[in-house]
Order: sequence, then C-alpha cells, then structure tokens
Amino acid sequence: MELDRHGLEILSREECMALLRASQVGRVVVTDRALPAAYPVNFVLMDDDVVFLTTGGSKLNAAEGEAVVAFEVDEIDPAQQTGWSVLVQGLAGLIEDPDELARAWALPLQPWASAGHFRFVRIRTELVSGRRLVPAAVRHLPVPGPEAVTPVAACPSCGSRDLLAVTDGFTRHFLCSVCAACWHIEGAELRRVRPDRCAGCSFKRMCTAAAIRDEVLARASHA
Repeated sequence: MELDRHGLEILSREECMALLRASQVGRVVVTDRALPAAYPVNFVLMDDDVVFLTTGGSKLNAAEGEAVVAFEVDEIDPAQQTGWSVLVQGLAGLIEDPDELARAWALPLQPWASAGHFRFVRIRTELVSGRRLVPAAVRHLPVPGPEAVTPVAACPSCGSRDLLAVTDGFTRHFLCSVCAACWHIEGAELRRVRPDRCAGCSFKRMCTAAAIRDEVLARASHA
C-alpha cells in the first residue's frame, strides 16, 4: 500500500476506473466567467471516458471549446472516517460522430432536466488519480496464517489487501476485489457480511455469488 504525505492510500488507475464504473454522480469543474465552478451530473463511462448529457451553459461551452476540465467523484462516511475520492483531468468535447452518437444514445444514461436540446459531452480520462481514507482499526487486522500480522487490512478469505470501501446506505463494508468476499468491522476484526441481511450496494450480485461459492466449497471440504 502506497501512502501520500497525508497518510492517504494512493489508488492505482485501475482502482480509480473501477470506482468510476461503480458510481453514477460526479462533479464537473469548469471555468465560468474566469472563476472555477463545479456542477453535479449523472454520468457513465464509454471507452473509459466520462460521458454525460447537458443542454447548455458552462459545461457545454467547455466542451465546445475543447477545454481542459476536472471531474470528481467521491464517497465519504464522516462517522466512520472512511471514504475515497477520484479526480479526472482531461479534455472535454462534444460527441458528434454519428457512430459514436449511436453508441452514446444506447448508454444507460437519462438526463436530469425534463426538457431541452441535449448534447453528449465526453471527458477524456487522460489524468486519473485517487485517494482512499481507511480507518485506523483496519490497518492492524490479522492476516490468515499462523502468527501472521500485517499493518494493513487483508481479506480473511484470500489474503488480498485490495479491499474496496462500500456502503449499503447504513453500514460501511469492505469488498475484496480479488475474491469478492464482503466484510464489516466488529471491534478489531473483519466479519463476513451475509448478503441476505444486507440492504445492498452496486456490488451485491458479486458478493452474493461469492457467498454462495464459499458456502458450496465449505460443504465440499466437510463432505
């Protein structure tokens, strides 16, 4: 795990892109009358670029001028002091090629505005960076194996240290990106999340399949 000078975990581009794919709302940061301005939009990815709809204003002006803009997505839990943030910096532009427009209209993207002449804006993910804040309790959890201890969190199922912070809307969980097992913190330990008792997040299908898999394997090992 690589940390920055503030003690935050530095996320790889692959981790940042995975978080972007799992998100639906972000903030476009543009220049509006010589001042910075941020606008919330719902978005999807197409060819790993950010795509959203707009009807006009500063966002459209930035795209028409092919300006360099920023796009930020985050998920923060102040109570648990956990969360992550991903920042994209790249050229904005309008999608006007007929073939690309056909692909864009097929995306699962619905405009928030009720009416208007909607245009597709693409932000190239040329520079992508991210940070994750992990609670102190997670940094001192035991790793599977006799007498083994690690200063960072590890998945008790597979030992991977790549745990993604997620939430079901009420509780902070940690999903292993390798085996898809989902965990929550009880005291200083990670406990397996039972999908049937979880309100669910965008990864619920994945962790449900992982729970069924592990249950089948556990039964087979005791047969």
